[in-house]
Amino acid sequence: MNRRDFLAHALGAGVALAPGVLPSPARGSSLWGEPRGGTEGWLPADGERTQRLLDIHLYGGVSYYDSFYVVEEHGADDGTGWHLDLAERRAMYEKTCGWDLSEGLVYVGDDADGFPVRFGPATRALTDRDDLMARLRVLVMSHGNGAHALGVPVMMTGMRFGDPRQAGIGAHVQRYVRARAAGTVPAAYHLVPIDFYDQDNLLMGDAGGLHPASMRPLSIKVRADSALPSLLRREAAGDRRAAMDALTAHYIEQTRARYVHPTAGALRSRGLDDYTVAASAFAGSPALAELLGDDFLARVDARSCGAVDPVYLSGMGLHTAVDLLTHPTDPAHCCTVVDTGFDARFAYDTHYGDHFPTQTRSLQSLLETLVPRINRPGEHDPAKIDLDTTMIALTTEFGRTPTREYDYVGSTAHNPRGFAVVLIGGAIRAEHAGIEGAIPASGRADDAVSPAELRAGILASFGIHPFEDESFRPDDFEGACDEVEATERLMTRVLGRRP
Repeated sequence: MNRRDFLAHALGAGVALAPGVLPSPARGSSLWGEPRGGTEGWLPADGERTQRLLDIHLYGGVSYYDSFYVVEEHGADDGTGWHLDLAERRAMYEKTCGWDLSEGLVYVGDDADGFPVRFGPATRALTDRDDLMARLRVLVMSHGNGAHALGVPVMMTGMRFGDPRQAGIGAHVQRYVRARAAGTVPAAYHLVPIDFYDQDNLLMGDAGGLHPASMRPLSIKVRADSALPSLLRREAAGDRRAAMDALTAHYIEQTRARYVHPTAGALRSRGLDDYTVAASAFAGSPALAELLGDDFLARVDARSCGAVDPVYLSGMGLHTAVDLLTHPTDPAHCCTVVDTGFDARFAYDTHYGDHFPTQTRSLQSLLETLVPRINRPGEHDPAKIDLDTTMIALTTEFGRTPTREYDYVGSTAHNPRGFAVVLIGGAIRAEHAGIEGAIPASGRADDAVSPAELRAGILASFGIHPFEDESFRPDDFEGACDEVEATERLMTRVLGRRP
């Protein structure tokens, strides 16, 4: 059998290779991500750290004044913000959704400008849970990337598009975990529904940056007819699987021998190491198939404000992520999920008169799927998220303008200069809850948290030193002169830990 025929039979069509199964080599005397240089005292102590992360990206640009940042005082005089087209919004909430708008706003706290901030009606699944609200932190964000194709990568990685260090949070977490323990299945996953737009860079969540390729998260496309478990079991190979694995090992050794100098010894490149790890993972893919199980990506629906989404892909991805994070023997340490919205109606991207149903139905569906999968106080369901160990991040690439875009009802534009993201649980305890920053009536925030601070802060919540060559530098954070000052900034602004 020649190599071309061998690969065709061995790989099949569309098989996803699992990330590396080998631990990353230690650098010097410390493992990757080990705190040092005076930052140790700032990072959360054992028992208070985030151990797992569910990172949900609400694709399209969530309207902050409809969701996680309602300030009723803003726009009352000129009909902007929460008051933008309020009569039409009220009609939808009350007539279509059956909600009493007078009970729809829930106070969260005061912002940096002293204004009371409330959550909007579509967040009621969240606001009905006092235990979740008690461990919730709202961060006001800002960056200068107004296009989806630029805003998505910067929010998923903390780095501007094109930076060689641009890596998804899963790559950092997987590197940290694998530096300390080998594994036969991934420690990080990236789940994205098949109805996404390729040009908007939603696959950046599995970017590896400067990490070895074997540290990239396993990217899974969420679809109702996924054949991934069957492909991972390599059923097409039949009883030839062992022979194919042996032939693969032969080819790897043959290639490695070409890079051995008679006197200098092995001259291996990192690429060859990555190839070896990938081949090893491929041979062990049935273990991943067993972990995913036969009910992998089970079909679910969603009902919101009188409408039905019979195949709710975002919900399918979310349930799969929770199952992976709570697996009894090989739990994942990081799962990113892209929420493409209710009925795939452009997710949260609302330009052409569809602001109210798109924003409301998408956020309501997402939260009503998520919240029941989180343990209540005293509940110890192993199939649900434990907030003492798991952080939930609700992020988006930017917000919406507090004014109309095209001067007709239900049209709003991108607003990267002021929007809100939410962190719940993990290293966020009750004493760390609150609001960081402020979004004024103009929608343009001053002294907001940057995407780099958000991502580095989440790493720090794991107890991971966020200043490795492959992650961040102190000069990524405005006003920080060294690693200690940068860590202090992350702890106070992102995680709410005051000295």
